[in-house]
Amino acid sequence: MAWWKFGRDRGNSGGAVNAPGSAADALYTKGHAPSGRKGISHKGERSAAWQHLADFTSSRVGVEAYIEPETHVTKPTIVLIATTGEWTRRQLVTSKEGWEWARKNSVPVYDINQTGYPQRMRDYNERQTREQQRREQREMAERLRRLRDADKRP
Repeated sequence: MAWWKFGRDRGNSGGAVNAPGSAADALYTKGHAPSGRKGISHKGERSAAWQHLADFTSSRVGVEAYIEPETHVTKPTIVLIATTGEWTRRQLVTSKEGWEWARKNSVPVYDINQTGYPQRMRDYNERQTREQQRREQREMAERLRRLRDADKRP
Protein backbone atom coordinates (compact mmCIF):
# COMPACT_ATOMS: atom_id res chain seq x y z
CA MET A 1 0.00 0.00 0.00
CA ALA A 2 1.30 3.45 -0.90
CA TRP A 3 2.16 5.98 1.81
CA TRP A 4 -0.49 8.47 0.69
CA LYS A 5 -3.21 5.94 1.35
CA PHE A 6 -2.43 5.39 5.01
CA GLY A 7 0.41 7.45 6.44
CA ARG A 8 -0.87 11.02 6.36
CA ASP A 9 -4.45 10.31 7.40
CA ARG A 10 -3.53 9.15 10.89
CA GLY A 11 -2.91 11.38 13.83
CA ASN A 12 -1.28 10.37 17.11
CA SER A 13 -4.55 8.95 18.33
CA GLY A 14 -5.03 6.90 15.18
CA GLY A 15 -7.93 9.10 14.05
CA ALA A 16 -8.20 10.93 10.76
CA VAL A 17 -6.43 14.26 10.50
CA ASN A 18 -9.61 15.89 9.21
CA ALA A 19 -11.71 14.52 12.06
CA PRO A 20 -14.07 17.01 13.69
CA GLY A 21 -12.16 19.15 16.15
CA SER A 22 -8.75 18.47 14.61
CA ALA A 23 -6.45 21.28 13.49
CA ALA A 24 -7.15 20.50 9.83
CA ASP A 25 -10.89 20.58 10.47
CA ALA A 26 -10.52 23.94 12.18
CA LEU A 27 -8.71 25.31 9.13
CA TYR A 28 -11.32 23.86 6.83
CA THR A 29 -14.31 25.16 8.71
CA LYS A 30 -12.79 28.63 8.91
CA GLY A 31 -12.55 28.56 5.13
CA HIS A 32 -8.79 28.41 4.79
CA ALA A 33 -6.80 25.71 3.06
CA PRO A 34 -3.27 24.98 4.40
CA SER A 35 -1.84 27.20 1.66
CA GLY A 36 -3.77 30.18 2.99
CA ARG A 37 -6.15 30.12 0.02
CA LYS A 38 -9.85 30.09 0.68
CA GLY A 39 -11.27 26.59 0.89
CA ILE A 40 -14.83 25.43 0.44
CA SER A 41 -16.25 26.13 3.86
CA HIS A 42 -20.01 26.46 3.57
CA LYS A 43 -22.55 23.77 2.86
CA GLY A 44 -23.88 25.78 -0.07
CA GLU A 45 -20.43 25.95 -1.65
CA ARG A 46 -19.86 22.24 -1.06
CA SER A 47 -23.20 21.27 -2.55
CA ALA A 48 -22.53 23.60 -5.51
CA ALA A 49 -19.21 21.83 -6.09
CA TRP A 50 -20.86 18.40 -5.97
CA GLN A 51 -23.64 19.64 -8.25
CA HIS A 52 -21.04 20.94 -10.73
CA LEU A 53 -19.39 17.51 -10.79
CA ALA A 54 -22.74 15.79 -11.30
CA ASP A 55 -23.66 18.22 -14.11
CA PHE A 56 -20.28 17.72 -15.77
CA THR A 57 -20.69 13.95 -15.60
CA SER A 58 -24.24 13.95 -16.97
CA SER A 59 -23.52 16.38 -19.82
CA ARG A 60 -20.41 14.65 -21.21
CA VAL A 61 -19.55 11.21 -22.54
CA GLY A 62 -17.04 8.81 -20.99
CA VAL A 63 -16.18 10.82 -17.89
CA GLU A 64 -13.52 9.36 -15.60
CA ALA A 65 -12.49 10.61 -12.17
CA TYR A 66 -8.89 11.04 -11.04
CA ILE A 67 -8.08 11.66 -7.39
CA GLU A 68 -5.14 13.95 -6.68
CA PRO A 69 -3.72 13.53 -3.16
CA GLU A 70 -3.15 16.33 -0.71
CA THR A 71 0.15 18.19 -1.04
CA HIS A 72 1.82 20.83 1.10
CA VAL A 73 0.13 23.45 -1.06
CA THR A 74 -3.30 22.03 -1.88
CA LYS A 75 -5.99 19.88 -0.36
CA PRO A 76 -6.97 16.67 -2.19
CA THR A 77 -8.85 17.24 -5.44
CA ILE A 78 -10.98 15.30 -7.87
CA VAL A 79 -10.48 15.82 -11.60
CA LEU A 80 -13.19 14.70 -14.00
CA ILE A 81 -12.04 14.13 -17.58
CA ALA A 82 -14.37 13.50 -20.54
CA THR A 83 -13.44 11.55 -23.67
CA THR A 84 -12.89 14.88 -25.48
CA GLY A 85 -10.23 15.78 -22.92
CA GLU A 86 -12.37 18.51 -21.38
CA TRP A 87 -11.86 18.49 -17.64
CA THR A 88 -12.87 20.09 -14.36
CA ARG A 89 -11.27 20.03 -10.91
CA ARG A 90 -12.81 20.51 -7.49
CA GLN A 91 -11.29 20.51 -4.02
CA LEU A 92 -12.09 17.73 -1.54
CA VAL A 93 -11.88 17.51 2.22
CA THR A 94 -10.36 14.02 2.00
CA SER A 95 -9.41 11.76 -0.90
CA LYS A 96 -11.85 9.20 0.45
CA GLU A 97 -14.88 11.38 -0.28
CA GLY A 98 -13.79 11.63 -3.94
CA TRP A 99 -13.51 7.85 -4.23
CA GLU A 100 -16.92 7.44 -2.60
CA TRP A 101 -18.58 10.05 -4.84
CA ALA A 102 -17.18 8.46 -8.01
CA ARG A 103 -18.26 4.97 -7.02
CA LYS A 104 -21.70 6.18 -5.94
CA ASN A 105 -22.16 7.91 -9.32
CA SER A 106 -20.78 4.95 -11.33
CA VAL A 107 -17.82 6.96 -12.61
CA PRO A 108 -14.56 5.03 -13.14
CA VAL A 109 -12.05 6.36 -10.62
CA TYR A 110 -8.25 6.26 -10.60
CA ASP A 111 -5.40 7.43 -8.39
CA ILE A 112 -3.51 10.06 -10.36
CA ASN A 113 -0.20 8.94 -8.81
CA GLN A 114 -0.77 5.45 -10.19
CA THR A 115 -2.02 6.34 -13.68
CA GLY A 116 -0.89 9.87 -14.48
CA TYR A 117 -3.01 12.29 -16.50
CA PRO A 118 -4.52 10.81 -19.66
CA GLN A 119 -3.14 11.94 -23.02
CA ARG A 120 -6.56 13.27 -24.07
CA MET A 121 -6.39 15.85 -21.26
CA ARG A 122 -2.95 17.04 -22.36
CA ASP A 123 -4.15 17.19 -25.98
CA TYR A 124 -7.21 19.21 -24.95
CA ASN A 125 -5.06 21.67 -22.98
CA GLU A 126 -2.74 22.05 -25.96
CA ARG A 127 -5.69 22.70 -28.32
CA GLN A 128 -7.09 25.29 -25.93
CA THR A 129 -3.71 27.04 -25.72
CA ARG A 130 -3.34 27.12 -29.52
CA GLU A 131 -6.89 28.46 -29.95
CA GLN A 132 -6.25 31.17 -27.35
CA GLN A 133 -3.04 32.17 -29.14
CA ARG A 134 -4.89 32.35 -32.47
CA ARG A 135 -7.61 34.52 -30.94
CA GLU A 136 -5.00 36.86 -29.51
CA GLN A 137 -3.19 37.05 -32.86
CA ARG A 138 -6.46 37.85 -34.68
CA GLU A 139 -7.30 40.54 -32.11
CA MET A 140 -3.83 42.06 -32.46
CA ALA A 141 -4.08 42.03 -36.26
CA GLU A 142 -7.49 43.71 -36.04
CA ARG A 143 -6.13 46.42 -33.72
CA LEU A 144 -3.21 47.05 -36.06
CA ARG A 145 -5.56 47.26 -39.04
CA ARG A 146 -7.71 49.82 -37.21
CA LEU A 147 -4.65 51.87 -36.30
CA ARG A 148 -3.44 51.83 -39.92
CA ASP A 149 -6.90 52.80 -41.17
CA ALA A 150 -7.01 55.65 -38.64
CA ASP A 151 -3.59 56.88 -39.82
CA LYS A 152 -4.77 56.90 -43.46
CA ARG A 153 -7.71 59.21 -42.69
CA PRO A 154 -7.12 62.91 -43.28
